[in-house]
Amino acid sequence: MLTFYESQNFPPPLRYAVKIKLINPARKPEWKENFWEFRTLRKITGRPAASPSLALLTLAAATPDGVEVVIADEHVAPIDFDEPVDLVAITSFTCIIERAYEIAGEFRRRGVPVVVGGMHASFFPEEAAQFCDAVVIGEADEIWPRVVRDAEPGCLQKVYRSERLPDLTRLPPPRWDILPRHAYCYYSVQTTRGCPHYCEFCLVTAFSGRQYRRKRIEQVVAEIAALLQTAPNESLLLADDNLLAAPNYAAPLLRELASLPTQPWVCQSSINNLQDDSILDLLRRAGCMYVFVGFESLSPDAIARMGKQRTNVVAHYKETIRRVHAHGIAVVGSFMLTPDDNADSVRRLADFIEETAMAFPMINILTPVPGSRLFDQNLANGNITIADWKRFDGEHVCLDASDALEHLRAALLAELYRYDKVLGRLRQNWSQNVFTRRACSHPRALERRGLLPFLPSMVTWDFRRIAFLIKCLCNRNRPDLASVVHALNFHDYAQSLQ
Repeated sequence: MLTFYESQNFPPPLRYAVKIKLINPARKPEWKENFWEFRTLRKITGRPAASPSLALLTLAAATPDGVEVVIADEHVAPIDFDEPVDLVAITSFTCIIERAYEIAGEFRRRGVPVVVGGMHASFFPEEAAQFCDAVVIGEADEIWPRVVRDAEPGCLQKVYRSERLPDLTRLPPPRWDILPRHAYCYYSVQTTRGCPHYCEFCLVTAFSGRQYRRKRIEQVVAEIAALLQTAPNESLLLADDNLLAAPNYAAPLLRELASLPTQPWVCQSSINNLQDDSILDLLRRAGCMYVFVGFESLSPDAIARMGKQRTNVVAHYKETIRRVHAHGIAVVGSFMLTPDDNADSVRRLADFIEETAMAFPMINILTPVPGSRLFDQNLANGNITIADWKRFDGEHVCLDASDALEHLRAALLAELYRYDKVLGRLRQNWSQNVFTRRACSHPRALERRGLLPFLPSMVTWDFRRIAFLIKCLCNRNRPDLASVVHALNFHDYAQSLQ
């Protein structure tokens, strides 16, 4: 059987020993905590990072035979700039690209060639080219072996662009084996790429195309099995933007997942795909603990402007949430505040979240991320008010609007994640067998260690926190301890914004 490298019809493996460092940059400490950093969760579980970069692990697997590959994740440990390597490759989103450029500069000063890729570099290759020796535009899986080959004799091209979107059925499984053990809170597996929808704020279509490309189901099962061999008893995220988009693919996949000894896992779905009881039953049987849903807004007009009216019917929100909860699956709702929002609309959103008992809502600010239609439109109209990329993280105002949205967001999160508020929503979830231990088919690491993970949080003079923990742990519905840890995490994050 041909290796991935051989299947691309490239020349034989490299002639000399080569060592490549793949780097995942982190936010700088002075940029403060991001919603997805899970600072408290990491502190309680003793894990230094949230999740590894699936893109880098896939590139590691696509690297030609005979090449040594190491992963340097700045979330896990400081980067060793003096480690002898022959090539450095960095991936980054827009909000962290400034740190990626700093890292590139450190290695280039030491004479090490640097390649930069990822979404931001793909949409701003001229900018990225100022800070590195080569830019990879688009999905890098199939072009990566050529980059490695060119780097050996020092013949890197300035720009690499794949002639087509990669065929996912030909991709090798990610190199889970090169990761440090017990460094991450959860791991990701991807089954599809691309999206036929064209939401104004999203860049998935521009980056990965308008058609769903899928891995074979047996390929996905093999990837998860390999992950379980390397990192057993770890939480799992199915990282597809819309796992349930094609029921004829999702249903057999879920049946296969039900036979694997995974921990309860998380996925993403559009709301219109959560109205089929048979699919929801398969989700629960396969081990889905909660599903992340982009509700975006309670305003039909705002939904229409975003281009999500085909999937998001506001009138269906409450019934769909009720249906998902009835199957023992939690809903993590994502909402965005727009320049049209004010104190009244934010109040209605808070009431909606309380009424539907969404335990862990995510509140963002509508952000013109490079690559999205929203960015292009507002750049052309002169409405992009800043060029500070680290602010393009969904938590800051980047359009021509008052920073009042940031204050509204901070106040809303502070209210939603008050101990009494989040406890009330959790109790409603637990009463429906959502986030409970009896709903989990496999023991979690947190469960086996009992109260141990909570000791750092119990050693405090915050009596409200102690009371919250006692009320959670003494609940007769036997809550899954992970839900309590997440509540502490998001409470602390909301407080950090005040």
